Amino acid sequence: MFCGEQERDNAQRRYKSKVEQLKKLLGRTDELKAHTLPPKYRDKLFSVLKDCYSFSTTVNVHQLYEYVVKGEDDITRYKDHILCKVIREQIRVLISNKIIRPTISTAVKVNIDMQPTASNGFYNCHDAIERELFEKTKRYDAILQAIGCVEVNYRDSARDYLIQSSDILANRIWNAHTRRKPILLNIAKHCSLREP
Repeated sequence: MFCGEQERDNAQRRYKSKVEQLKKLLGRTDELKAHTLPPKYRDKLFSVLKDCYSFSTTVNVHQLYEYVVKGEDDITRYKDHILCKVIREQIRVLISNKIIRPTISTAVKVNIDMQPTASNGFYNCHDAIERELFEKTKRYDAILQAIGCVEVNYRDSARDYLIQSSDILANRIWNAHTRRKPILLNIAKHCSLREP
């Protein structure tokens, strides 16, 4: 997560540089996916952005109700629901750290790895994030009081280095939980939620 275009652009340049260095070292031209790299190279890629804000959600799928994951659209909507929750929590962290002021208009740009989308005419990811941040509900007050904008973009990881970096982070979180290595979760500026 980046607070401004310049911060994002700088991070992307640093990450791209490290990817190109590793590709040359490994003699590869394809995308460096976490599952294809030995741990030492994943760690090198992770270290490039370890001081940036990041967030993750882990879901115990065995505890989900069957109707939540019954079909592909249901799974996609559930993923979007989780994304909204973790974005809301990360924004709350940025507000409490005085990086974002809730009374000043804020643009929230969300870049997501290419995935199926699910809209039934009443629901889409963009609107859900917008409601989560800017509208008062029975459960929550609006987290951002000033009207802002939300932009959701679906990106091809082969063409977006920061989406590639999220693959490295996701792999690290997955390894921490599946291999019981909690040390991998010691990440500065990281917000983590656990769900069903």
